Amino acid sequence: MVEIDNCDGFNYWYRRVPFHPDREIETVAVTFRDAVAQDLGLRTPYPLIIWYAPDNRYIASQKWLDAYHQAPHLDWSPEQNPFLSPCENFKFPKEEAHTVTHRGYTHRDGPRVIGILCDLLESETLNAIAHECVHVQQDDNQPGWRMSNVLEADARAEAYAITAKDRFPRFFLNRDI
Repeated sequence: MVEIDNCDGFNYWYRRVPFHPDREIETVAVTFRDAVAQDLGLRTPYPLIIWYAPDNRYIASQKWLDAYHQAPHLDWSPEQNPFLSPCENFKFPKEEAHTVTHRGYTHRDGPRVIGILCDLLESETLNAIAHECVHVQQDDNQPGWRMSNVLEADARAEAYAITAKDRFPRFFLNRDI
């Protein structure tokens, strides 16, 4: 795996991609998302998966800045959903205290979309999908609760994701666990 310099010291830079580079993983991911969503009791349509990848910080930040200058009337604040931006590049603030490996993202205000980093091992991809689907469930069932209880919400999501291998063993057979 090629290491991409995507951190400028303040932000990590990413780029939305139209599909997972491995079409087989994408197919398994969508089927797995459906199984997890059904297990969690999510309403249909199930959350859309948006794939994204680390991007070179110089190129990504310049594309973002160009898009900003073309549409300064839009809200470009870090609190906005990066998946709704007209620019394919986006950034997440660097948090020094954050020790968990970043694998996915679900915006607090919807829409029901989960972003999944596409440079993960297949088993990590599946765990990220389970984790983010729990966040969708939290937002559906108790709007606003997840952002007021970030640590507990993440702990619950991670606990569910850790058990995904046992809940859905057919997806994890012969995978890179």
